[in-house]
Amino acid sequence: MIIFQHEPPINVSGRAFIAVTRIKLMRHAQNGALLFTGDKRPVAVICRGEGGEEIFGIDGARIDAAALQALISDQTV
Repeated sequence: MIIFQHEPPINVSGRAFIAVTRIKLMRHAQNGALLFTGDKRPVAVICRGEGGEEIFGIDGARIDAAALQALISDQTV
């Protein structure tokens, strides 16, 4: 499973908000291009600012990097 930044960050008041979704590599396409399938709904939001980085689950609860990894691993596309 690949964690994927779906859209460019949204910058508000000096903080960048990044929606994170998951995608799955399906197979190789012609000319070396890769085909991906995925879910466009975000599974987490990363907030980056001058003070560092915070990760929030889609329910708004603060999580750490290990919890984000567990969230990605437990769900399937």
